[in-house]
Amino acid sequence: MPSVPGEHFDSSLHAVREQTHTLLGRTIAYSPEDWAAPTRLPGWTRGHIAAHLIKGARGLAQVCRELLEGVSPGGYDSSLGRDCELLAISDGLHLQIELDTSAGELDPLLTQLAGREGHVQLRPGLKVAIRDLPLVRLRELVLHSFDLEPDASSLEVTDEVAAPLLAFEATYLARGTGSLELVTLEGRVVRTGVRPPHRRAAGSASALLLWLARGIESEGLEYDKI
Repeated sequence: MPSVPGEHFDSSLHAVREQTHTLLGRTIAYSPEDWAAPTRLPGWTRGHIAAHLIKGARGLAQVCRELLEGVSPGGYDSSLGRDCELLAISDGLHLQIELDTSAGELDPLLTQLAGREGHVQLRPGLKVAIRDLPLVRLRELVLHSFDLEPDASSLEVTDEVAAPLLAFEATYLARGTGSLELVTLEGRVVRTGVRPPHRRAAGSASALLLWLARGIESEGLEYDKI
């Protein structure tokens, strides 16, 4: 059965709330040394990832506001600029408050978009369905929670959460992978590209997502070598 990214808006929004809660429960215990520790992303500390997530939440919230007001959104930017660099080196309590506050600002705005049709241009080359906006945030939370721990070997999410993210990744973000057929343990099929697939990968939805999004092989993943 093919997988469609935004077919479960409400469950994706619920997953955003759960992942936010899990993230905040982890970061509240960070010491100043923990915040300054390196992550899986070269040159990024945990403070940088927090700043990126804060900026991402506020950028997506602005897109939602503009959609709700009937204004053409100006785009979504979650990259680290000078302001975010300064935020990244601020104290842990401030980062924790900003993570919580920015998530709280975004949640009701996403909720109001339930049932909305149409697409929105988030950045050049990335136009997504409005119903997929919760997955934009969920993807950031899941992957960057993984990035916080350099020694992590798998995503800490259920396949129920990972499956729509896998479909989102394949639909919107898988570039330079060629045509792939990805088959989950439940038999859900996700394809990248528009041509007939020339490679096949199989495994849990979370393992396939980690491989597609980060190029990292985890337990149970099987795929055709190039």
